[in-house]
Amino acid sequence: MKSHLLIIGILIVLMVPMVQGALSVSLVNQNPDPGDAGDLVELRLAFENTGKNPIEDIVMQIIPTYPFSIPSGQASTINVGTLTAYQSDEQSKIVKFKVKIDPEASAGTYSLTVGTKSANQDVMLEQSIMLDVRNKESAEIIHIDKTDLLPGKNTNLTFRITNVGSSSLRDLSFSWQNEDSVILPVGSDNMKYINNLDVGQSQDVTYEVVADSDAVPGLYRLDLSLAYEESSTGSDKVINTIAGIYVGGATDFDVSYSDTSDGETSFSIANIGSNPSYSVVVSVPNQDGWAVTGSSSAIIGNLDKGDYTVASYTIQRKPTDNRQLQSTIDIRVDYTDTKGARQTVIKEVDYGATTSTANATQFSSNFRQRGTFVQQSSPWDQYRWYILGFAALVLLFVFRGWYRKKKMRNPQFRLFRRR
Repeated sequence: MKSHLLIIGILIVLMVPMVQGALSVSLVNQNPDPGDAGDLVELRLAFENTGKNPIEDIVMQIIPTYPFSIPSGQASTINVGTLTAYQSDEQSKIVKFKVKIDPEASAGTYSLTVGTKSANQDVMLEQSIMLDVRNKESAEIIHIDKTDLLPGKNTNLTFRITNVGSSSLRDLSFSWQNEDSVILPVGSDNMKYINNLDVGQSQDVTYEVVADSDAVPGLYRLDLSLAYEESSTGSDKVINTIAGIYVGGATDFDVSYSDTSDGETSFSIANIGSNPSYSVVVSVPNQDGWAVTGSSSAIIGNLDKGDYTVASYTIQRKPTDNRQLQSTIDIRVDYTDTKGARQTVIKEVDYGATTSTANATQFSSNFRQRGTFVQQSSPWDQYRWYILGFAALVLLFVFRGWYRKKKMRNPQFRLFRRR
């Protein structure tokens, strides 16, 4: 009797696969492997029927558990279809789908649950698929605090480095260089180090830099390099990128009272900045205490750094509301900088003939030493000493000829008679 029951039990066990089929689900691969935290990973599952009966209307359902989720636009249920008898190995049916990995997931191996159901069975069978996850390690040079540098002027230049990955970074080294050597660090080399940078954390590295005082205005390339150690592999990773820094831009002016002559007041205008200026226009704006007769603007043209010129206007003092005369006057300088932008500088100038004339003389002397004159002057002002010297020589030769003739006619001739 017991032997008969044992035989019946064996037959039942053998008949179950024939009724339900022999469906098996296995992971073919994942891409990428391991998957990066915060990214999508594509899975390929192989569906096989190792039984002699077909399995019809197979439905697969993704049952996400942490750290996996179903990405937007993808259904959680996939219709696999029918597997014929003994459809396996090369004939197996491949199903592809994607899951998203939580950005905060730690590195490790996690299980993803997949359920299957077919027309041959009433209950969904669940199966776990093991997936490898790694932290995403990445850093970016996210910000540079300046885009313009003035030639010859020391400037602090700050680079902000941010950990945009999902794991801490360590032993970071950052460097930059300008191939033209127009922009160079001052007081240190071009390498900075960061011991550790946590997820989402930023750190600034600052250099004191200077652009060559003779640099041609324009955009210069900086080659940036960031290296760090990947904690998951222990290998070094290097990020190379570029940034642009403009050398040039605006400049500055010094304006001083020069003199007043024949009803015209002159002002000396000097480019005291480190960049040339183009299409310079100097004007006397409307203001209390002053009135301009005739043109209030003078077109100067271009002024290189260190150059100066003179602009003259017919200006009259006017009493202000408090009946006092103004001692200062505003002078406006409009110019185009090296980036092509129109700029305006307004200077308050002390107005006074006595003290300012001396200042103007010193002003002219200083700029003879450091720059080029662009002041318009008469030929007499420029060459009077040459003219006077030449005239003296001519008079000397004329006198010498006259004296020799007198001497030849009368050997006793004396220019000055002795008493």
